[in-house]
Amino acid sequence: MSEATADIQPLVIAAINATGPRKVDEVEDGDEVTLVEETEENWVGRVSENARLIYSLINDDQSPVVKAVGRLSEAVKYVANVVEVKKEKSSNRALVTLETKPSKKNPEGKETVRTDRFDDGGRPMASKARSLIGRRVLVFKYMESATDGSGRDFRILVDIKDLGEAREFDE
Repeated sequence: MSEATADIQPLVIAAINATGPRKVDEVEDGDEVTLVEETEENWVGRVSENARLIYSLINDDQSPVVKAVGRLSEAVKYVANVVEVKKEKSSNRALVTLETKPSKKNPEGKETVRTDRFDDGGRPMASKARSLIGRRVLVFKYMESATDGSGRDFRILVDIKDLGEAREFDE
């Protein structure tokens, strides 16, 4: 296998997985039904399209996928209980209220994080957080600087994983 082929092998495998097997259609002719398998040429064309899509997503710094993975890799992780999720009308985001272990920085053990804007992909995260009210979760929080030059930072919820029933934090 050439070095170039080895470099793109994971991309090709991802494209094959994204495409799935060759399609099989049922063709009815009167009372008879015949199964017709997609041609190899059509299937390879679909794999190629998925490979181009995956490659362009990986190699575009402005890609939402690249941004999401970058933010996730830089996120702070901690355990919390989800208390409330409500829409913040002024920003078109959800505010997620969390109960955390009390600390010097956060003696009350409450924290609020925001989702991305609903018009920028935040709605599914808000829905996921809402489904986890009353649950213990692993929070992935990314600190994002305000774009208005104010120097403010915002806590953005970039992922949340269910850890089971909510429970009290030991002091």
